[in-house]
Amino acid sequence: MLPRRLLPITIALGTVGLIWSLPRYRVDKQAALERFVGGSQYRRTAAGLIEYVVAGEGTPVLALHGSGGGYEQGLLFSHLLDPQDYQLIAVSRPGARRTPLESGRSLPDQARLYAALLDDLKIDQVVVMAISAGGISALEFARLYPDRCRGLALISAVGPAQQDEAAPTGMVELLRLMMGADLLLWLMLRFGKRALFDRLGVTDAAVFDDPERMAILDAIISNTFPSSSWRDGVANDIQQLGLMVDEALLRIQVPTLVVHGRQDVIVPYHVAQSTAALIPNAELVTVEKAGHLMVGTHKAQVRTALEAFVKRL
Repeated sequence: MLPRRLLPITIALGTVGLIWSLPRYRVDKQAALERFVGGSQYRRTAAGLIEYVVAGEGTPVLALHGSGGGYEQGLLFSHLLDPQDYQLIAVSRPGARRTPLESGRSLPDQARLYAALLDDLKIDQVVVMAISAGGISALEFARLYPDRCRGLALISAVGPAQQDEAAPTGMVELLRLMMGADLLLWLMLRFGKRALFDRLGVTDAAVFDDPERMAILDAIISNTFPSSSWRDGVANDIQQLGLMVDEALLRIQVPTLVVHGRQDVIVPYHVAQSTAALIPNAELVTVEKAGHLMVGTHKAQVRTALEAFVKRL
């Protein structure tokens, strides 16, 4: 415990440091917002406004991001799929980045929004790939539009079984901190990024020594700033998850791949087991010793599973 006599000095130093940091924080926030806007397109579809990016050529893939980001998270699939063979349609889901929550509060409305975008882009069918919280939106699209969904791949994805899972207290507190204020998240990223990785289950020293894997992980974490550009979407995801029922998964008739890390502390492994058991003929690929951010930590295993799955479609 800090000695009482040092407390005033510590508070004073902290205050000075915060004041000194504010100009840098404002510059970084503006730069982040401009970067996100400059890297995407914006379209008014028949179902509402949506932000998106189209990249690559070949088999169309609708990429749905998880919590803590937008379309740029979906573009991470470019590390898992050859851009010469796949065309990524990475969207910002409702409530994230520039896609307003009003474009799709409910999961059926989100599915209709994606279908409307595909109509405008003149794309008949896609393989849907979703990470983390994007899983619930992907499941609904596959259920409502089986004729437009060649296959469904869920990576570290949330599912109905999550409703019965009490989130670890530490993870709840971390999410609240990240969503609470942009300045607080900025300070966490600037001075405590390694601690964030640790809380998210990235603890293998070999990962931190690998520039390629760290580039992916750093992009995931760094692009969570500012949280004000995605917190409405996360709050809505939590609400929509509570409305999901197991029976909805039983009605999914498209080929489905579930890829999950056995050591995932955010979406426990049993959630993936339940999802794969409910969807008829779904395949479950388990990545041993992998956590929630396995798209970076275990990139090779995830890529192998995705490529093999798409080739079978």
